[in-house]
Amino acid sequence: MISSFDIPKLKELLNNFYTLTHLRIVVFDDQLKEIVGSTDHSDFCKIIRFDPANRAKCDESNQMGCTWCKKNNQIHIYQCHAGLTEVVAPIRCDNLTIGYMMFGQVFHYEDKDVYWPVIRENCASYEGVDLAELKKAFYKKKYMGRQEILAAAQIMEACAGYLWRAGFTTLSEDSLPHHINDFIADNLADDLSVETICRHFDISKSKLYKVSQHCYGTGIQEFIRNFRVDTAKGLLESTNQPINQIAVKVGIPNYNYFTKVFKSIVGLTPKDYRAQSLYQKINVFKRGGKSHL
Repeated sequence: MISSFDIPKLKELLNNFYTLTHLRIVVFDDQLKEIVGSTDHSDFCKIIRFDPANRAKCDESNQMGCTWCKKNNQIHIYQCHAGLTEVVAPIRCDNLTIGYMMFGQVFHYEDKDVYWPVIRENCASYEGVDLAELKKAFYKKKYMGRQEILAAAQIMEACAGYLWRAGFTTLSEDSLPHHINDFIADNLADDLSVETICRHFDISKSKLYKVSQHCYGTGIQEFIRNFRVDTAKGLLESTNQPINQIAVKVGIPNYNYFTKVFKSIVGLTPKDYRAQSLYQKINVFKRGGKSHL
């Protein structure tokens, strides 16, 4: 585990979220070990999770959801193996994923009679599951519409972003991923080859690759490339520096190659991205400084 959590403060936050939404919410560490939850699993999930093989399917669903949100650096809404909706958000320190916040076990279809056959088919082969009892537990679940799920997801995402800044979690002093992240940030304009990083930290390439995959959700070269583009986006939005100077600052001095890399990730050229950012700022200003996104 690369970080530690203030359990009492975290428990209070999760309980407050549950009070507002009536959704079970949990926090996992970077190893996907559950740190704390607001409540126990619902009766529906207890029936499924009673058998170890079925519980493993739940853990696999959690892992897939967390892996996706770490790799894409954003909240992820998906269906678990049983067919219920779950939402996971990464807990981050700078560019480092140090844990996950998740709510789930949500029924998102208004007509339970229509959706029960889907649930039954998903769970029919599971060991030790009494489908009659599962059906009773399913029909007790509260329906939650798409807009409600999205609203709860946005609140949870804000909570996940709040944890690091508010001191709910701290990094271990000897956290190699954090030191690598800082080294990349401090040397973004310089050579950041795999060999350079390995030599600086006296680690093997395989060790660097494992750290990158586990903590950044991607290979080290892709992580550095995304880091450079994210930094460039910030400079394009907040400064009037020429684009060729920004390219040099983020370590991609070849202007044409910088434009190619930037567009492949963002979907716009640096010039178009800056123009779009300026246009949005002007519109917000015209509306009195309030965004209506």
